[in-house]
Amino acid sequence: MVVEETTRLGRLADQLLNLSRHDAGITQSVHESVQLNALLGDVAEQLQPFAHDRGVMLACESGATCEVNGDDIRLSQVFFNCLENAIKYTLPGGEVTIRLQTTAQAAVVEIQDNGIGISASDVPHIFERFYRVDPSRQTDSGGTGLGLSIAKAAVLAHDGTIDLHSQLESGTTVMIRILLSTSAPNTGSSQTNLLNV
Repeated sequence: MVVEETTRLGRLADQLLNLSRHDAGITQSVHESVQLNALLGDVAEQLQPFAHDRGVMLACESGATCEVNGDDIRLSQVFFNCLENAIKYTLPGGEVTIRLQTTAQAAVVEIQDNGIGISASDVPHIFERFYRVDPSRQTDSGGTGLGLSIAKAAVLAHDGTIDLHSQLESGTTVMIRILLSTSAPNTGSSQTNLLNV
């Protein structure tokens, strides 16, 4: 119990430091080419054991190989936080799906689950710091209420957008848009299970 609490407090401290740097405008801006489909594959691979332990199927679909300009570490954190949440709040036997598609200007990543969902009254506040939905639905989550706030801050730092749509008992979809790199072509050949996990 002591180890678990120490780990939780350490994670909380890291998250608060991350947000404090963002607020102060001292977060280092990194602009380099990031292969987004490969990055998503790495994040999904990291979380595959977590999904397996919770009895959740993790499916990955991609309609494009694409590059964006940005910070691969911060983008990884965005997708890790959103995907971890999706797995955490999906019941055993449920499914979480990651989709990557492109428009003329942006990469669009959807993380969709068929989990417990979020009430309409909670959705507008879900990106607020320390906001937690009904505690009775989070008995084993171990969360800090900062994961989605950090994700939103990182997406905004990349001039992107992040939206969430949810319905109780039906699941949640998070949609993230990041501008495509203008320095490299992007292919739109349709593939399924391109992110092998």
